[in-house]
Amino acid sequence: ADNIMINAQFVVTKYKDGILAAFQKENRLEEISYEKDDNLIRVQDVYVGKVIDYPRHLQAAFVEVKKGVKCFLPLNHLTPEEGSKIHAGDNLLVQVHKEAVRQKDAVLTQNISLPGINVVVSLLNNNISFSSAINRKTKEMIKSEIGNTIIIPDGYGVIFRSRVAEYMSNNTLSENTDALIHYFNEINNE
Repeated sequence: ADNIMINAQFVVTKYKDGILAAFQKENRLEEISYEKDDNLIRVQDVYVGKVIDYPRHLQAAFVEVKKGVKCFLPLNHLTPEEGSKIHAGDNLLVQVHKEAVRQKDAVLTQNISLPGINVVVSLLNNNISFSSAINRKTKEMIKSEIGNTIIIPDGYGVIFRSRVAEYMSNNTLSENTDALIHYFNEINNE
């Protein structure tokens, strides 16, 4: 397959007392958001967190995602060899899976997923899945485009959402998938 060059950029930066996020494509601002940076963390937030404790008997690590905000990261999916590579002080890319409840810390995952309008792109998962609401004809059309206009690199998984049929007539589906994969690459390079 030909390599596709995306002229898109996603920027996240601290601004005043919050977080500013902007997405531009073809030198045009597509989306911008600002959120006050409180110590609240929300489901689907993505962080580079620092391991502050790794009690191996728990098969979990405690990770600080913001100054003074500790979360719980289950690691029971790791082999003992993989687990031995994690140490206090390590930085890990994590996503909030469950918010903190009462005295329990928020729960994190390393299986990062980014939702888009018509797709969800994830790491650590090579699956290509479809919403059960998508009819067989639309699934077949999408499958025929994978590898042609929809490029999914190794190491990424994609779930095609129920709204995908609305975007089949133009390049929005491939652009949305490409933009999310591009954003993942930017996160991994930081």
